[in-house]
Amino acid sequence: MAKLEKNLRKTYGMGPYPADTRLYVESRPEPLQPYYRSLFIEGERNAVLNFNRLGLAAMELGYLDHAEWAFDRSIDKIEAIFADNDQAKAAKSKFQAESVKEYKGEPYERAMAYYYRGLLYLARDDYENARAMFRSGEYQDTVSEAEDFQADFALLNYLDGWALQCQGRSGDESYAKAAEFREGLTAPAPDHNMLFVTELGAAPVKFGDGQYKEILKFRPDQQFGETSAQPIVVNADSGVVHASPAAYVVEDIYFQASTRGGRPVDGILEGKAQFKETTAAVGNAMNTAGTVTALAGLYGGNSDTALVGAGIALIGGLFGAASEAAKPEADTRQWDNLPHFVSVATDKAPGNGYVYGAEFSGTGAQIPEMQSAAMVAGGDACTVVWTRSRSATAVGESSQVRALTGTKCVNNRKPSSAWMLPSAPGLTLKRRVRSWEPSDEKTLETVCGCSVGSSRVQRDDDWQCKCSEGC
Repeated sequence: MAKLEKNLRKTYGMGPYPADTRLYVESRPEPLQPYYRSLFIEGERNAVLNFNRLGLAAMELGYLDHAEWAFDRSIDKIEAIFADNDQAKAAKSKFQAESVKEYKGEPYERAMAYYYRGLLYLARDDYENARAMFRSGEYQDTVSEAEDFQADFALLNYLDGWALQCQGRSGDESYAKAAEFREGLTAPAPDHNMLFVTELGAAPVKFGDGQYKEILKFRPDQQFGETSAQPIVVNADSGVVHASPAAYVVEDIYFQASTRGGRPVDGILEGKAQFKETTAAVGNAMNTAGTVTALAGLYGGNSDTALVGAGIALIGGLFGAASEAAKPEADTRQWDNLPHFVSVATDKAPGNGYVYGAEFSGTGAQIPEMQSAAMVAGGDACTVVWTRSRSATAVGESSQVRALTGTKCVNNRKPSSAWMLPSAPGLTLKRRVRSWEPSDEKTLETVCGCSVGSSRVQRDDDWQCKCSEGC
């Protein structure tokens, strides 16, 4: 047993170990297991990213309870940093490298988490909560780590209007706001009660640029060529097309990624890069000045001048060290199963006996064939039909999980906060005792979502998890 434990530690550090991962993943629906595996292994650092990837995949595959749970957890964590209060707006230290921060996403990514949660509320006929999500998503579009911007997320304004319309209220103000950002976008007819939301293409790609890779930039994913969608309603018995309502591309996610308040940007985080160059320049200048002053004192026989010069040089060295400590590398982690475009259309619901989908058109790269709707849901008031040209499951398990599997734990990973992961849909709580825990007493562990390199312990009767630092 001791040899086995030694080998496990040598290979996986403080964990999680394959048995831990299996215990957490095996009770989940098989198609979602790769996403739960990523969530468990990568821990708190990538929690929001993996909740989002899981939620979108679950939504497409019809596991709506898993999708709701995942997006709720993601939004909780987003609002811990980016809610509209003083505590959430506190700036993070310039000396914490971007690559080791907990992922919260760029404004467009955070806004899309609220968008999907709002769609799920529409599917449940919960229009007030849907509106709350769309409006909160609009707020996320305005805030970044260092600045605030004007909102211009027309998709969320349009959906807010639709939720109002489904309640029998006027959505004109929200539709008009959406039209301010998207010329030609019109409000649905008053008697329309079916919304077609179609997503096209693939997510924007993030990359680091600049001398220190400190500038976060975006480029469109050019693998796919679809730029427009045509929803279709087909009679299930005859195969005859019943309707094909006109669709409008209401949102360009690449545009949202590469602009702030509608204004194009060259890149993000230039402020941090300027900080590094400034402090490095100050350090070099002070080193030079200090050396000159010290030499002048020595040659002139003035010991006080020499000491002052040495002090200046020392301070200059500290500035240079501070510059190196900044490590201003851009955070290029990205929500990779987002779409490029989102289109909307509306019509009267045709009743029972119909199937739904969309056809796509574009130029250049490959264009997908007709796709069936991934979700058709709603109630007496309204129905939402949600279709994607590209599957959210095509991205599979994250590359970071593959990189971590079978490798020794390295780096200082932040302990996870309480996740309440045992409340996830379909989870069977599993506990076991590890004999090798560094404690005089055996630690009763529950399968929680702590970061890599953390031990997981049961804290209280509600199964809330508290993780202690490892590595």
